[in-house]
Amino acid sequence: MAAAHVEITSYAEVVLAPLNADLAHRAFSNLFVTTEVLGRPAGDPLHAPEADGPTKPAPWMFHLLVQPGQPDAETSYETDRARFIGRGRRLDRPAAMDASVPRASRRLAARSLDPIVAIRRVATIAPDESATVHDRLRAPRARARRRWR
Repeated sequence: MAAAHVEITSYAEVVLAPLNADLAHRAFSNLFVTTEVLGRPAGDPLHAPEADGPTKPAPWMFHLLVQPGQPDAETSYETDRARFIGRGRRLDRPAAMDASVPRASRRLAARSLDPIVAIRRVATIAPDESATVHDRLRAPRARARRRWR
């Protein structure tokens, strides 16, 4: 028997503003979200709005999809909801899941009017084995300069 290759996709919508501010002005809050790629060669999406000034640091979050004990697989990601879902599509059948869509979408830094975090990787599972994949989505109070594994 050959090893199985299972494609895993994780998706979440980015909300970094306080709830009341997001509900009152969702589009305005999203205008200031920037995506940055950190870490491994494929990178991990990190979202952070611009700071409100030197005394108030910007909130931020990161999203990571890892298979412990396995080498880093080719990872693709999308940070724009419209590109992920596609024109005339819905979230229950997004264009990003179509077989014809390239799996290596990598943008080093970007802004989106409707930011999301979507990461896709392939988990390889040997015959008669199991696999564990960790999906980490966090919004710590301060941005740390370390790898989140």
